[in-house]
Amino acid sequence: MHASEPAAGAMTLQGLLLDVDGTLCDTDHLHYAVFREMFTELGIYEPGSDNREPISRAFFNTHICGGSNELILKRIFPAWDATQRAAFAQAKEQRWRELARSGLEPVCGLDILMTFADEHSLMRCAVTNAPRANAETILEQIGALGWLGGAHEGLVLGDECVRAKPHPEPYEEGARRLGLSPSACMAAEDSETGLAAAVAAGVGLIVGIATSLDEARLRAAGAHIVISDWREPALYKELRARLK
Repeated sequence: MHASEPAAGAMTLQGLLLDVDGTLCDTDHLHYAVFREMFTELGIYEPGSDNREPISRAFFNTHICGGSNELILKRIFPAWDATQRAAFAQAKEQRWRELARSGLEPVCGLDILMTFADEHSLMRCAVTNAPRANAETILEQIGALGWLGGAHEGLVLGDECVRAKPHPEPYEEGARRLGLSPSACMAAEDSETGLAAAVAAGVGLIVGIATSLDEARLRAAGAHIVISDWREPALYKELRARLK
């Protein structure tokens, strides 16, 4: 992990605004598997492929990861109407939940982050583009839903905002629920879409977690710190510096 030094005069850290998929729980491989399967069924293949190869993980990371279903489908299927998009999204999420029933695990070290937040009385909520059913399934399975404040106040959903990530509104709403300025919060994200939202909202400390993208892409998208998981001691050194 490489971290920047806290900026002089930086606001004291008071809250955590946490993405879910790929950040608290490594679920992106399941989303990729479902999109790959469904796109192949529709005859959508890797761009430039001569042999009708299914979409690659690189395609998923660039064009799908972190986005809301509405924005993803508008971009990839511009001729579809709202009914077609909704039907695809419903079928996709049902397939995803079937895969997720086999068991989900938190990103390594999440218990360390949770303990740190409790010890330092950091407020927190989840900020995600996932549909509500998916987000609640994930957070319940990894034991984080109650810790975040429950399914109502502890969960900000892009689908329930006027505009989802990459618009800043979900992060602005998360900070509002905590009674904080975004600049007094840390955001954690694994996607360029989510990082763009955090940057636009003016979040004070933005952490990129490299479960899907590499450090260079996360930093280019706005991450101040990049970690591989929640066990990295340098992250907590940075957070302690911002508590003072």
